[in-house]
Amino acid sequence: MGAGVKIWGSQTPLEGTDWLPVKVDANGILQVETNYSGTVYAKSDTATADTARRFETTSKKLRDVIITVKTYAQLFGDSDGQTYPVAADGIFSITQIDISFLWFKNATAGQNGTVHILAVND
Repeated sequence: MGAGVKIWGSQTPLEGTDWLPVKVDANGILQVETNYSGTVYAKSDTATADTARRFETTSKKLRDVIITVKTYAQLFGDSDGQTYPVAADGIFSITQIDISFLWFKNATAGQNGTVHILAVND
């Protein structure tokens, strides 16, 4: 029943063709399987000074990123400047990012906030 269904991907094609095997049920409906991958990435950081900081100093690709700010507001951005404000108890998310490029710092000098991150290693 699956004749004519052609799916491109990383699977090995059927011998002598560029066709990939697919699963269909008794009614000829394509069966889709979802695979989850990646381990959980979880970190916290509390400021000890007013200088900008980051979670990782080398490349670290993450997806489905949730960032929460506790205690005091923080400013987020890149190494050139942090201008995106997130209030204490604020939450924001990012679909995909190399977390080594995300910098943050206290929004107000001397108010050392804590930043928590929960994501999936990509």
